Amino acid sequence: MSSVAAARPETSAAPAKVLRVLWSLNRGGAEVRAVDVVRALDREQVAVDFVALCGKPSELDETVRELGSQVHYLPMDRKFVFRFWNLLRRERPTCVHCQLTLFSGIVMLMAWLAGVPKRMASYHNMRCLEKKSFIGRIYSGTMKWLVKRFATNVVAVSEGTLDACVPNWRSDSRCQVVYQGFPQKTSTAREQQAVREELGLDSSPIIINVGNFRTIKNQIRTLQIFAEMYQEFQAGHLLFAGGTHGYAESESNFAEIQKVIKNLGLESCVHLLGNRQDVSTLMAVSDLMLFTSVSEGCANVIWEAISQGTPVLTSELPIVDELSTYMPGVVQCSLEEDNDVWVKKLHVLRLQSKDTAFRQELKSRFAAGPLNVTQSSRIYQELWTGQAPAESVLRKAA
Repeated sequence: MSSVAAARPETSAAPAKVLRVLWSLNRGGAEVRAVDVVRALDREQVAVDFVALCGKPSELDETVRELGSQVHYLPMDRKFVFRFWNLLRRERPTCVHCQLTLFSGIVMLMAWLAGVPKRMASYHNMRCLEKKSFIGRIYSGTMKWLVKRFATNVVAVSEGTLDACVPNWRSDSRCQVVYQGFPQKTSTAREQQAVREELGLDSSPIIINVGNFRTIKNQIRTLQIFAEMYQEFQAGHLLFAGGTHGYAESESNFAEIQKVIKNLGLESCVHLLGNRQDVSTLMAVSDLMLFTSVSEGCANVIWEAISQGTPVLTSELPIVDELSTYMPGVVQCSLEEDNDVWVKKLHVLRLQSKDTAFRQELKSRFAAGPLNVTQSSRIYQELWTGQAPAESVLRKAA
């Protein structure tokens, strides 16, 4: 399939060109954050195009084009190597940035062969290199070696992710943590009221969970905890915001959740909303977020909730410990704990969230922290082009 282009405004000097390689531009945390960075960049200095290895259009493609970028569809078939080579030779990018963890090895090798000066691999998940089969371990080991040999930069969304993916990264000057920044959106009272009316929300506790329905997100546990809370208080709403993107694993999990909701008789208070454009508004009207993920690299939705002044009860995640000095309002609970322990913590957080001053403090702490998109876009511009930003919040290898 050929690439789809959008015209860029002409400037006196051509911007540095970056090719960002990913699976698709479907609406997921890493993908939305990648688009946020493009939106925040000075496009007269750097232009980011995307290479989608799913080989077909995705949800955010039109948004990318509106920002003046291109989307190149290169399916991972027998012709991929030739198509990608031709793209590299035609576009002559300053940097190739691949966020497909294992496949980054191949991408880094080809970018090196094509003479691309900056080659970046980025890691977004702490379990992405785990392989159990013998062939899988050989493949994983080979890809890690290729990244180590040919990447000029290796970044990750948290220290925990780098610890898992790149042992001894602190002694490698190419390795850096770049937190995934995003804009702090503000919804109006009218928008919040419209959501309440749409979903029939009342004064009962409103719990939200945001994410796709991959097994690692563990939404069945979220539903079980809410069901126990509902049984105890006989009130509440649970909002599930997120889709399946047509993946078999997610479709199966979504069907199971629908079945459990019906079996528990919770159809009137559990809302399966699918993909939404107004997630920040949904978070703003919620009392708190309940997040039971098994593993996360950066857990963007946690910090997005905090940016709306909405506290979070989450499973134990290294990224929460890492950012706890910047972000109050996040309480952790072990997945080994019984549901009633989670419910007690939910109740305490819900009472806190009724305090307007408490919620405003969460918003203010987010605004002053390291997760704003202006900061991350400056950091990426420096890494991609060598042009140092005015300031940064970046942890480099010691």
